[in-house]
Amino acid sequence: MRKTSKTPESQCLEHAIRLLTRTTQSKRRLHEKLSAAYPTTLIEDTLKELEARGMLNEEKDCRLWLNHHLMGSKSNKEIFYALLKRGYAKELVTKVMKEIGDDREIEVVQKLLQQKLRGKPKTEVAVQKAWLFLQRKGFSTNVIRVTLQQQKFEEELLSIEENTDSSS
Repeated sequence: MRKTSKTPESQCLEHAIRLLTRTTQSKRRLHEKLSAAYPTTLIEDTLKELEARGMLNEEKDCRLWLNHHLMGSKSNKEIFYALLKRGYAKELVTKVMKEIGDDREIEVVQKLLQQKLRGKPKTEVAVQKAWLFLQRKGFSTNVIRVTLQQQKFEEELLSIEENTDSSS
């Protein structure tokens, strides 16, 4: 058995390809993982090679992760920060997130409200707790208000707004 000696360039490229076969990676994340074993100049050359081969496409990968998160019940704000955490540039995430409208958030809030208020009396306290829950999840006040109005919670909504105005 003869060992073939591989160049550092080919080792770095193979390592990067192995990482990309497991899951999509942002450039920043891939750079971080490779930096433990390889010098920065070698990593940058490897990233350029992967882009040239079409194996690393930041925008496409960011959209994949966006679509993954859109299937869940996260607010746009939560999705935005999840994509940033994955290592995508803020400008790219902002660009990709512009494609999502408020309609999706309203649907998610409606679903969460139904889950939160299912089987409970629609009292002011229950609606206020749901309101606070939705705010903590990152939904905007306007989206919550519109959804509650659509769900016919106008009386509870007025008292919640009076309470928040008086506490400010």
